[in-house]
Amino acid sequence: MQELVEANLVRDGQTLYFYHTQLFQNEQVEIMASDNKVRYKADGRAYSVSDLAKVLLIKHGFKRDEHGVAGPRYWKTESGALLNDLNEQVRARRGERR
Repeated sequence: MQELVEANLVRDGQTLYFYHTQLFQNEQVEIMASDNKVRYKADGRAYSVSDLAKVLLIKHGFKRDEHGVAGPRYWKTESGALLNDLNEQVRARRGERR
């Protein structure tokens, strides 16, 4: 998260929305860049994006097992940018992607 903030791709405190086949407006988190976590607005607790994505996939009936998920694929900004795509931009800037 901190790298995304430093790259000006997201802001600390910015709201992200859970996304899987559709945007879930009521499933929101706030970026906590310094902790590399997000705060789930429904319960006020801090989670990794992957842990919370797994919980929400189960909650909404998309997942039935306890295996982990690639969390950045399930979060979008207000403008519709997928967190995973923003991470890829950072990796490309570092020369890790072509």
